[in-house]
Amino acid sequence: MSAPGFDAAQWRARIDARASSRERWTANIQGLTRKVRQRRASQLQQDFTDYVFNVNELAARPALVDADTLAAYFTEFGRLAANLGEPANDRQVADGLERAIAVQRENGGDIAGLCLAKAAFLALRETDSAERLDAILTAIDVSPTGSDAWATAIVALAAYQIEVSRYDDAISTVARLRTAMPAERYERRFRCASLVYEGMARFTSFRDIDRAREVLTEACAYREHADDLAIARWVATAYHYLARIAEVDRQFQTAIDLYLLGKQFQDRCPEEVEADAFIQLRIAEPLIAAGTRKLARDHLDEARRLALTGSNVSSARLQVELGFATLRAADGDMREAELLAVEALRMARRVAFWRGELLCLGYLLVLGIRRRRPDKILAVGFRILGTAFFGELRRNGLLKLLTRIPVVVPIAVRRMSRRPTAEGEPAVRCDCPLHDRDSTGAASGRPT
Repeated sequence: MSAPGFDAAQWRARIDARASSRERWTANIQGLTRKVRQRRASQLQQDFTDYVFNVNELAARPALVDADTLAAYFTEFGRLAANLGEPANDRQVADGLERAIAVQRENGGDIAGLCLAKAAFLALRETDSAERLDAILTAIDVSPTGSDAWATAIVALAAYQIEVSRYDDAISTVARLRTAMPAERYERRFRCASLVYEGMARFTSFRDIDRAREVLTEACAYREHADDLAIARWVATAYHYLARIAEVDRQFQTAIDLYLLGKQFQDRCPEEVEADAFIQLRIAEPLIAAGTRKLARDHLDEARRLALTGSNVSSARLQVELGFATLRAADGDMREAELLAVEALRMARRVAFWRGELLCLGYLLVLGIRRRRPDKILAVGFRILGTAFFGELRRNGLLKLLTRIPVVVPIAVRRMSRRPTAEGEPAVRCDCPLHDRDSTGAASGRPT
């Protein structure tokens, strides 16, 4: 028996229209997601307002599309906004994701992808964020242990721990992949991630470079499976850190070749302007150390252009400025090098980037050593000790810093030194498309 005034046909039409509307939204959002993954940010600049409109609609009504579609779209929107240098830190997006998480949780749906999307978006605003960490931990907790979703969240946690200098924690975190995942699934994909993040943590902490070299080399064997874009990005990272190790070993040509090889895999992945800026910066460093400063300037100019395009103000921009400071020191202009480093230090403090603050102070310490200025060395040394109470040393401790000094200081001093190529020594080359001249930098109209 029908209720008074009930028109079954009318209600069915309304339901069908709502379903059709949801289907149209899903198709549209999935199409935009594919588009932003496949194109460079510069090709999408005119379309950015459309992406913002859809973000606002989805943030207000997250039930318009399914959870996976929503998570993928918000993740890609954050990456596009960061690449364009747009204000991606709109709180409305994070709040919209939080509403979507609440709706999914209430309906018993999967929220892991939404939590990781939220964490990725929050990372654009602040690296060391309790809210970001909580989102990652929630993704781990709600995913079946050993599943791909759980492993993806574990990798996100390791990445966060390295970013905030919790290197021992990161190594322990990726070890969980091996012990908790079925062996075949781990070997097929996530072993590559485990090797890469362990290598990153060991190299960045300068505590076991030999082990870092070993595991990163093993990770590169996954290059045959780089049609999987996650593996392609991990392989790119492995080559990148092997290049940094090669520079530590004074193998400058090998370092440059490895950076360029890693870039080939990075270029297969959706564009990340900040990652591209770091690649250009890192290529410049062995070029400076090898005395090929004309080519180094090309890469630093490109790194600065990319860093100024992207929206991450706390990391890439700061380190690029230190790269220019290193170049000025290698040119013999110690005063300009110091001014650039001091400005980078101010930048780090403005955005509470404590690892960047210690990096700048370490640079100024090395500059004092290079200039043989005991007064500068002493003053900067006291400022470094001050970070033990509020800053990077609060995380890693003074003793751990002291163990890095024998490795770090010679590298920094070497980069700052004026080193012309010795007679008979093969010039360091950079065979990349950036240079419009002989790749040894033999001819250039630019000042050095």
